[in-house]
Amino acid sequence: MINQVTLVGRLTKNAEIKKVGENLILLGSLAQNVGKKGEEKAYYFDFFKIVENDKIVSYLKKGTLLAVSGSLTYKEKEIEKKHIRYYSVRVTSIDFLEPKEAAKKEEAQEIKEEDLPF
Repeated sequence: MINQVTLVGRLTKNAEIKKVGENLILLGSLAQNVGKKGEEKAYYFDFFKIVENDKIVSYLKKGTLLAVSGSLTYKEKEIEKKHIRYYSVRVTSIDFLEPKEAAKKEEAQEIKEEDLPF
């Protein structure tokens, strides 16, 4: 059976590193907007990757455009007497889809018209 998935989206928040036993786990969440302009819906995907060190987390900031590839996992758990089912991706590769400069330019373009002096 083949279990391979690739997701493309922007990080919804800064990625985190958690220690689980002897492993360091990189945790993150991607958002993807789907639909026509003005009628967009957002879909969210969680991912995790076992990493050797925490250096990569400094590059995984909110809004970063990524492609993550790996295998789809399904989990169920009970939280406050509610049965929760969710999917996540156990990542084998992370690709940055825009250069660092593009992310900085996007932040700079978020200036509102009323903030301009002319």
